[in-house]
Amino acid sequence: MTKLALVIDKRGSRFGFVLAGLLKKKYNVRLYDINCFRRDKYFLKMQKELDYEPLIIREELASMVKNERVDLAYIRRLEEEYGRPYLWPYVWADRGIMSQHLKYSLSLPGPSLAHEEILKRLQVYFREISRALDEKKPDCIIFETVGSLDMDILSELAERRKIKVLHFSFPRISNITLFIDNSFDQFTAVYKDFDAIRQGSHKSSFRERAQKLLFEFRKFPLRYRYYVPIRAPLFKRVFLHALYFLRVLNRSGKQSNPFDY
Repeated sequence: MTKLALVIDKRGSRFGFVLAGLLKKKYNVRLYDINCFRRDKYFLKMQKELDYEPLIIREELASMVKNERVDLAYIRRLEEEYGRPYLWPYVWADRGIMSQHLKYSLSLPGPSLAHEEILKRLQVYFREISRALDEKKPDCIIFETVGSLDMDILSELAERRKIKVLHFSFPRISNITLFIDNSFDQFTAVYKDFDAIRQGSHKSSFRERAQKLLFEFRKFPLRYRYYVPIRAPLFKRVFLHALYFLRVLNRSGKQSNPFDY
């Protein structure tokens, strides 16, 4: 039986659970949930509809980081084997670390973690994600996004182990879902189609559908809303903005920064 792992960003395992149910019904695959929260771990264990097993739990990785000690020899080995050519690009991809995006409503200049804490995370993520992949050996991993340190490491480790990696996204055209087979060169198939179009040998199976979409858009030129935003109550939004303003004032009083306006 094919082993399939899902990585759903932020929206948690409940969204992934629905997707898993569709995949199980249509393809009869063994399913794992990667990077879920602890609350989702209990949800997955309690439900009886699917054999949907948590593989990596965010809070468990975070608790390991607290008790970790920096091993520079291990860091050097990781850099030699997985560096691009260094380990820094993995960290740079995480806006929560690099610009405190998850801590404040707006990104701020400067990382949210000290250098030693970043090294600890690198050690734990590489070690534990490698252990999970070697233990369960999934055949394919489907990502919603690779935008954090742990998920970038997971994507790299999976590709090194010849595990099929797919990324799905929303191109904001009707209700179309886009699948990409790599993390970096996102338009490999598009390049081939473009060259075929220039040579006059391209015949698209989506031509009629594309013409229909264009016709409908020209007739009703409205922006497609691929999700319905959920707004917090007014008093909560006012409170959060006031709290953010006070934090910025407090930070500005303690240190000067050329990005403060």
